[in-house]
Amino acid sequence: MTSSAKSILDIPYTSSFPVSALLPSSGQYTQVLDMMRFYSSSTYNPADVAQIRALINAIPGEISRYDNQLASRGRFSEVVVADRATLQNVLDRCKSAITSPIRKLPTEVLLLIFRECRLAADESCDHVLEEDRDRATLKAYRRLAGGDLANIAQVCHQWNMLVDSDPLLWSSITMDMRSWETQGEIEDVPGWLVQAWMLLHHALKRGGGLPVDVEAVVPRCHPLPVFALAHSSARWRSANIHIDPVMSTCLEAVHHHLPLLEKLHLRFIRENVREGLKDITKFFSDAPQLKELAYCGPINVLQHLPMEQLRRFSCSMLVPADVLPWTSLLPRLSDGVVHTHLNVAAFSDDDEPLQLSLVESSLHELSITATNPTGSGTGQLSQRVLGGILEALKLPSLVH
Repeated sequence: MTSSAKSILDIPYTSSFPVSALLPSSGQYTQVLDMMRFYSSSTYNPADVAQIRALINAIPGEISRYDNQLASRGRFSEVVVADRATLQNVLDRCKSAITSPIRKLPTEVLLLIFRECRLAADESCDHVLEEDRDRATLKAYRRLAGGDLANIAQVCHQWNMLVDSDPLLWSSITMDMRSWETQGEIEDVPGWLVQAWMLLHHALKRGGGLPVDVEAVVPRCHPLPVFALAHSSARWRSANIHIDPVMSTCLEAVHHHLPLLEKLHLRFIRENVREGLKDITKFFSDAPQLKELAYCGPINVLQHLPMEQLRRFSCSMLVPADVLPWTSLLPRLSDGVVHTHLNVAAFSDDDEPLQLSLVESSLHELSITATNPTGSGTGQLSQRVLGGILEALKLPSLVH
């Protein structure tokens, strides 16, 4: 290395190229950051605004001076490059604090954007099981914390206050407990429990008294968060519940406390565990506004539900034991829509013909889909099963 090259690298600044007087001290840099974090542009101190506007006007000239100096040197000092980057960073921060267009948006517009972000980010719990346990656990916490709202709230103090104070942003709650499923004895107070309960408590509190849409996956786990969610049932507008029957008592608090419930989607994690199934459906028997029911499980436990008031009823994966209870429900459904999926794999060519009594219903629309989860064809078996069902139905009001 030549002596001239060495001097350029070791002595970044000279009398002809002095260090910039606009490079901020740590205190000045913190002042700009504080303005971005804690204040909206309408509450800035006028003196601070004037100082930052002066920096916005002056720093581009300094950056050009650094660029010219760097371009004139074949090799340049890392100190000069770092200082040039600092100037650019300060300029960007100052512009963001004062002139960024998003800081000029009215509060009402910001809230509309936040609500759209929340709707776009909402995702079903059905896609979580493909991930490893740690990632699934983080996602479960994130959903309880409001999803993308947690990131939005960290941008600045104003956004944090908006997220925290707008109940409409908290009109849906997703609680996926699969990451904390237990097989044996349930721990007294596991470490995750306090955090999950607090996140749920804050989400419910932020929603105020507004109706809420609930999605919950409840395997065998500690019941405390489920109890807390159930005790908010007076606000439920819709509920998507996927539950292990052994956890049925956790939902007892919803009984007679569902004044707003319009839509119910009910599935069971272990359908072969019969104990608790009737209790769960019975807990939803008093829901005066219920209009839509989606169900996957044994049909014979639905007799407690207010079928007469339903406008839409769908059920999935019916097996031979479900056909008779299903047809017996149809007379209770008036002027409604029924969608049904038959699990053809559960039927056999060796089965006795379906012994169904003739039933009459005033349904307006009926669809019956025969599916085979094994992937093999349905063919004549489907025709025989469907034919036996249709022969037992009298539907004088049917349109579709």
